[in-house]
Amino acid sequence: MEEVSFKREGNSLILSIGWEEAGSILFKKEKGTLVIEKTLIKDDYRGKGLASLRRKEILSYAKQEGLGVSAECSYAKTYLEKHPS
Repeated sequence: MEEVSFKREGNSLILSIGWEEAGSILFKKEKGTLVIEKTLIKDDYRGKGLASLRRKEILSYAKQEGLGVSAECSYAKTYLEKHPS
């Protein structure tokens, strides 16, 4: 697999593989909390372990910003319930 990279644009975290955008996490900041609104991944990149990389990156960003984390997205909500910080 090509190089995986992340960049933040406004209230989204963009995941790229090489030069192609593979997915993103949309979020908002509310009252000291980073709220994950939606997680997206292109079909060609499903099942390649990228969800784990996205989670680590967004949780690291929240920690750097001193924010708690919650989710509206069912995928992220399920993860956070199983792995409370």
